[in-house]
Amino acid sequence: MTDNLLRVPLQLFQPKSIRKNFINCIGIAIVALGYYGLAEVCRHVVSTPQSVTPVWFPDGFASAAILLFGDRLLLGVLLGSFLANIWAFIKTDSFFHILQSVSQVAMIAIGTTTGIGLGSYLLRRAIGRESPLRNFRNVALFFWLAGLVGAMLNATTGVTALCLGGNVAWTNYFGVWLTWWISNVTGIFVLTPTLLSWSEIARSKFLSYLRKKRDRLVKPQHLIEALMIVATILTISEIAFNGIYPIEYLILPCLVWATFRFGHFAATNLIFLVSVIAIIGTLRGTGSFARESIYESLLLLQSFIVATVSFTLILAGTIDEHRRSSNHLKKSQIELIQKSQLLIESNRKLRQAKQIAEEANQSKSKFLTNMSHELRTPLNAIIGISQLLQDEVEISPQHKADLQIIYNSGYHLLALIEDILDISKIEAGKMEIQPMNYKLLELIQEVSESFQFSANNKNIELICDFAPDLPQIVHTDIKRLKQILFNLLGNAVKFTDKGKVTFRVSRIRDRELTINTLADSHFMAPIMAPTNANKLACSANSMSNDMSKAMEIAYLLFEVLDTGLGMDAEKLDKIFLPFEQLGENKLKSQGTGLGLAISQKIARMLGGEITVKSQIGLGSCFNLHLSIEVVEPITYEEINAQFLTQESPIVKVNSDRDLNSFYKSFSKIYPLKILIAEDNLVNQMVAVRLFERLGYTVDIANNGLEVIAMMRSQTYNVVFMDIQMPEMDGLETTAKILEDWNLNSRPRIIAMTANAMSGDREECLAAGMDDYLSKPIQIEQLLAALKRSYAQI
Repeated sequence: MTDNLLRVPLQLFQPKSIRKNFINCIGIAIVALGYYGLAEVCRHVVSTPQSVTPVWFPDGFASAAILLFGDRLLLGVLLGSFLANIWAFIKTDSFFHILQSVSQVAMIAIGTTTGIGLGSYLLRRAIGRESPLRNFRNVALFFWLAGLVGAMLNATTGVTALCLGGNVAWTNYFGVWLTWWISNVTGIFVLTPTLLSWSEIARSKFLSYLRKKRDRLVKPQHLIEALMIVATILTISEIAFNGIYPIEYLILPCLVWATFRFGHFAATNLIFLVSVIAIIGTLRGTGSFARESIYESLLLLQSFIVATVSFTLILAGTIDEHRRSSNHLKKSQIELIQKSQLLIESNRKLRQAKQIAEEANQSKSKFLTNMSHELRTPLNAIIGISQLLQDEVEISPQHKADLQIIYNSGYHLLALIEDILDISKIEAGKMEIQPMNYKLLELIQEVSESFQFSANNKNIELICDFAPDLPQIVHTDIKRLKQILFNLLGNAVKFTDKGKVTFRVSRIRDRELTINTLADSHFMAPIMAPTNANKLACSANSMSNDMSKAMEIAYLLFEVLDTGLGMDAEKLDKIFLPFEQLGENKLKSQGTGLGLAISQKIARMLGGEITVKSQIGLGSCFNLHLSIEVVEPITYEEINAQFLTQESPIVKVNSDRDLNSFYKSFSKIYPLKILIAEDNLVNQMVAVRLFERLGYTVDIANNGLEVIAMMRSQTYNVVFMDIQMPEMDGLETTAKILEDWNLNSRPRIIAMTANAMSGDREECLAAGMDDYLSKPIQIEQLLAALKRSYAQI
């Protein structure tokens, strides 16, 4: 505690504090001596026999000092003013008169100090740390605040002190006040700007100033010009103030010339020189302002000085402001040019980056296109052969179920491949929703059966709970809905090692029912086993768009619940981000990390939303809340009637035998001569089997040249055209057909290709093809295409 008390006074004697106080003392002494010295000069050199000084330079000196160095030098002004006046007004005949004289002089000194301090304070408040000579506004404020207002207080205090001391009669108060005030104003107007201009040079270092101004001061022509201005002003002043000719106002054009050429530094110094010459000439009784009355002479002299100073300094401030504005404009233009160049360079780099990005995007698209094509080609064989074998009558039920698993797994593999393609389509805004009519129960049964084998291998239970009031036929994008369900159910099976996975589909009668409430039930109530009423045979047969009478909106909830490890809140925030794989490390290599991100985007495109609830140790629940159009189904009697009238190739699903009978009769209903252009041997075999199943005998061409040759030898109704073929591809072959055959004589051209990227369909149709099928080919799609072709023959 004692140490802390001892440290406080020691801070008063720090080296910095001592140096600062010493410098302040020196400054105060310089101001005091300067004020006193200038006062003596004014009394002995520029004073009338009546002891009247037309210009009081000490106040100009003091005002400049306070403006430059601050209020801490006001004590010097007080001491200087006291010393300057004590010898003029001191009376030593008695102690009382000495005390009276000291009081009188102290009052004058206080008035002088207060007036200069007030004027400087008001000016600094108005212009801050800027130079009073910087522009028109600052010059005007300098005249009003430092020159006029401060001098008024000075004159009022001083004259009042003289009247109280008996030196001046009260009847002469106004005349003496006016003389005092104008004398102080003139001194401030003349000397203060001169000192301020010199201080600017000193502050910017004189040599540096000369270097900056060398174009104006160092060059010989500029030096000659400056000497001519000085010589001209001296000559005019000599003539005007020595009583030869009254041409004193010819000085103004010279001052304007100097101001324009050399700025306010030349203007203020020339004003000071002219003022001194005018004062000396007037005091000698010569010149334009010499009158019989000394007060009239002084008034004319002071008016001339004030007018000349005001005009010149305002002009200098305006010119200086204009020059700075011009320089600032030039600097801004240079900066703008530089920024424009930088912007041009940035745009160039941006164009290069854009070009690189476009090339990379083209490379990516080309890679995705090639990958899609190469992977779809073997999948076409896998899915096509399994689809053909499923409908054989002689096959056993077990083998048929196994083939269904192969068929569904092939489509699952195709869905995984398309994940990469879908995220590219979504990012490019090119994914489209293509709704169709489909049996809902067949869809969800197909999805669940695709994962039954995986669940059995992991010894976990796959429970399907489908509500009995589900709509039979729905109108939506079945492919995209199936993609979402495959992803949700596949993740549940993959990340569950024990327990069970539940796939529940229900209809929500109250559309305002929140999903979170349903999800919470997973953690509070046991999951019910499926009812026998929901067990249907799997079938991928879609319904035609004609199979509808009316539509309504149903609100469905698809729930996928598992008893896996669950996730914490941090993982739930990232689960729908692309390439985020939040499961165990050993399972992360089994997917792309795109499934949930794509599923969420597709769900929103379908007008739904996927939400998730999860708890560590209890598992997770994914909910797809979807509004979907319901199609009222027609009866099988109506289907059979359509079949008999040959209006629609609707598959009758009463039995496998009826189905095969229908397929075999299709070529009799729609007789067509068919040519298949396909270079891949496996795809040729699959195509031949598909068309044989429908009762057709088809011809095969290995490339476009063979297509043209075969068409010249015989007539075909339909050509199924592959795109990527050797020697002549599908697009070139189509162009050749359109060139050599007219519309009535040429066959219908149907693209049958593994090119399934965004834009491939449009490209084929734009090339002149009549229809488009993507591999792997489903028999229902093939039937619809054949029917459309037959209708155009």
